[in-house]
Amino acid sequence: MTDESSQAETTEVLFDGRPSTRPTVAAAVTVTLLTLGIMVWLFVDGEAVVGDTSQTLAGVIGVLGSLVLLRLLGRLYALTRTSYYVTPTEIRRERAFLFSRSSREVPVSRIRGVKMTQSPFQRLFGYGSVA
Repeated sequence: MTDESSQAETTEVLFDGRPSTRPTVAAAVTVTLLTLGIMVWLFVDGEAVVGDTSQTLAGVIGVLGSLVLLRLLGRLYALTRTSYYVTPTEIRRERAFLFSRSSREVPVSRIRGVKMTQSPFQRLFGYGSVA
């Protein structure tokens, strides 16, 4: 009598992969450049446009940009700790985050259809969405 874990280990893996980090990296670079650009503009030439509050506004934009960047870095970490496996009987997603691990399996028999979408931008960078 064998248990499920030993059966899962002996099942042939047809595909294993990780989600693309390219969109998240591109968003992080964009947020960083925009935040820094706006802050520099406000410090250098901002008083002519917004008056005496340009330094305060630059600080607020810096804090907001930093929060968005931290969120994107957290997403990047989560993406690098996620794996997908396709076997003849199931599709499995495994995640590891700090001290926890999770796994979700979907039997192939439950899959009714597959939809893939890819915008021109996604085609340019080599990624897309599968649902």
